[in-house]
Amino acid sequence: MPYSTPRPPTLLTDAEHRGDTARRRFKEGKALRLYAGHYVLLDEWRGADRLERFLVQLEALRSHQDPVFCCESALMLLGVPTFGVPEHITTVARGGRFGEQGSRHALPAGMTFRERGGNPLCTPVPHHHHDHRDAEIVKVGRFSVVAGPRAAAHVLAKGDLRHALTIADAMVRAGSSRVESVAAELRAVRQPAVRDRAMRRLEAGRAGAASPAESGSRAVLLGAGFPEPELQHEFWDDRGRVGFGDLWWPRLKLLAEVDGKGKYFDPLMTQGLSPAEVLRREKDRENRLLLLIQALRRWPWAAIQEGTPIITAVHSAGLRATEAVLL
Repeated sequence: MPYSTPRPPTLLTDAEHRGDTARRRFKEGKALRLYAGHYVLLDEWRGADRLERFLVQLEALRSHQDPVFCCESALMLLGVPTFGVPEHITTVARGGRFGEQGSRHALPAGMTFRERGGNPLCTPVPHHHHDHRDAEIVKVGRFSVVAGPRAAAHVLAKGDLRHALTIADAMVRAGSSRVESVAAELRAVRQPAVRDRAMRRLEAGRAGAASPAESGSRAVLLGAGFPEPELQHEFWDDRGRVGFGDLWWPRLKLLAEVDGKGKYFDPLMTQGLSPAEVLRREKDRENRLLLLIQALRRWPWAAIQEGTPIITAVHSAGLRATEAVLL
């Protein structure tokens, strides 16, 4: 499948598509209700990926309530890389509520949470409220969002390490002034243990982490007690520069790389080459690398999400855990 910009399912609203038409499709089992008066065609929803579903649900919620988005939802709208598609849509609580489940969604008439054959129905993304008193609010197009430093600070304080380290790396890449803005937000956190852990996570950010996949891989490795790798190490041979490696442990001459589809299909990465040409170029690069290193380990995105396959892979190459970093 060629790489392309996400195309979210079509959003149907009572106002734009005549209420009787949208509701009739819902009652006929042809549409899924995201929020009151806001629907998507069920066939389009089933065929969409997680990012496409997330984007259309953000738009539906904006149209339905015009909330202030926060945390990873805000960061994604601000263009900050997150560890994959956020697992929840998060908005600022009104009236001081914290952690309350948000709006309920509805299935088409006659449908249950499990389709025929036992396959789970892809239900809408859960929506939660977070407390962000006195947060600065900015506009991103038609969306209202918590400003980046506060949103980042909340993920560093509350998020899973893979999500938190991805944001820390992005803040470091953005420059020292952005890091200081996030640190200022963290210094206002009242719980000492939460504040100290979040600051350690921010300090663990590295500009060399070029993607959320690399950030997530580092999080798995550091959390398991493995020594921190060099990032984007440059390799040379007698033909010249071979390229950059994702994660490198020079003592063992161990190189680990994250496999992603973007290198084969994303026009920004393929430099006009076809997937077959990119594959041949990648194979030549790997053959040259194998003459310079002792071991090569690769893993896909799914392994980062699970964690254990990464730990097994580096352990089999001789890397040993020492003491888990308190992140």
